Amino acid sequence: MPFNAFEGFHVWAMEWKEGQVVWYLDGKVIRTYKGPTPQEKMFILMALFQYSSVPSWTDKIDPDMKYPRDFEIDYVRAYKREK
Repeated sequence: MPFNAFEGFHVWAMEWKEGQVVWYLDGKVIRTYKGPTPQEKMFILMALFQYSSVPSWTDKIDPDMKYPRDFEIDYVRAYKREK
């Protein structure tokens, strides 16, 4: 059964370090990238998209979906890794 982001609140997380980025959904790894990573400062962008380049991250796209849509975020937390 595909994941439906509209069914309640979820905990999304991302762990970024040199050469690797890991994405989590509700405590489970959903994707890992290994390769070059940016060396400059990064920023957090939260937005509502109906498209994902990862097929299992969204359900089938509804071309009749009306906008604007609600996008509710309870909190954002960021940590800096100690060297």
